[in-house]
Amino acid sequence: MNKLIPLLFLALFSLKIFSQEFIDVQRPTQTESYTIIAPGVIQAENGIGYSSIDTLYGNTFFRLGLSERIEFRAATDFTSRFLDLGAKVVLLHSQKARPGISFILNYDFHKGVQNYTFSTSNSLGSSFFYTFNLGHDTDWYTIYLLGKSLGDKTASYVELYLGNNYEQLNAGITHRINNDIQIDLSGGLLDFNDFYVSAGFSFRIIQK
Repeated sequence: MNKLIPLLFLALFSLKIFSQEFIDVQRPTQTESYTIIAPGVIQAENGIGYSSIDTLYGNTFFRLGLSERIEFRAATDFTSRFLDLGAKVVLLHSQKARPGISFILNYDFHKGVQNYTFSTSNSLGSSFFYTFNLGHDTDWYTIYLLGKSLGDKTASYVELYLGNNYEQLNAGITHRINNDIQIDLSGGLLDFNDFYVSAGFSFRIIQK
């Protein structure tokens, strides 16, 4: 947790107010795009699912925008009283063909595992987009995502997670109901032996 403190100071020194017209949601993908939510925004990303391993499960991911370059985050899967706490710092904003880059550091108090991730993402032409993650928790992993916009409010994606001891292939679709609410549906293969399906509902509150 002590490693989160330098990140907070780094981002607060680069404070610059900006706004986002639409909600920016991380779920249901395993990858993290480089972007963060706007300062003053509180966001909750909620999901429920079924897998052939855990049967029914649920989770919530809370995000709070602190500045143009940092957000605070907390997550729970409702199976324990512990939270997963962390921060995300934007290192480089995307510009034309140059992708944006961010660094994510979080700690899972339930498992006692620290996870850090470098994320890069950008658009590919007018309708496609990509995200790539390189991270480490108990081991190194990479995640690849290719997505396609299906109009102004809907998008689809396919994603591959590769680790030394775990692999996952999944796909999904997201739909923005309005500027502040988004729903999603996803599913895939866990280690190519088991499966899961999941649905989500995300919303944001803009503090004025």
